[in-house]
Amino acid sequence: MFFVWFVKITSAPFLFIYFKLKLIGKKSASKIDGKTIIIANHISTWDAVLVNYVFPTKRIYFMTASELFNYNKLFAWFLRTLGAFPVNRCGTDLTALSQAIDVLEQDKILGMFPEGRRSLNGELLPFKAGVVIAALNSQTPILPVYISGKYGFFRRMTVVVGEKIFLHKYCAEKHPSPDIIQQLSDMLRDKMMELAQNINIRTPKRALEIRK
Repeated sequence: MFFVWFVKITSAPFLFIYFKLKLIGKKSASKIDGKTIIIANHISTWDAVLVNYVFPTKRIYFMTASELFNYNKLFAWFLRTLGAFPVNRCGTDLTALSQAIDVLEQDKILGMFPEGRRSLNGELLPFKAGVVIAALNSQTPILPVYISGKYGFFRRMTVVVGEKIFLHKYCAEKHPSPDIIQQLSDMLRDKMMELAQNINIRTPKRALEIRK
């Protein structure tokens, strides 16, 4: 645990410069406490680092692509120490899903990228079923986070934090049919797209003209 906070504290100055963060939804971000699933769109391997930076006082256990654990033993140890655990992105990884539910049952914060892989063009990909299954099984609220920008020094990264979503209000079953799971996954994706639109709403008209 000490190692996690040591990494967070020592990396904060570098990340402050690198991300040049603009945060929309600070009130929602400050409300996170205990058992929560944070979902975010996936545009870069930096995304998990950025989400951790947005919630500096929280430890987030990220479901992470299994390939990253295969580079070498030291890097795999580093990821696990920070709270990451592997998921096989080909199909449904029941072992990873079970571990995700275990994290939530311990009243911890779980981080997931529901698209399952990075979007190469920035467009939201279809959401996989894992988030819905984990949320319904553990009765856990979902906090959507939308990331926009291009990572690099002195480049602006914008993060929008939405309101918590309680899936059990839409579905009382812990094990609904595949059709219901798909509908709830699509709803979460729609909620994420609404956060993306929030960025354009808050962007001054003059800035939009310059972009064109």
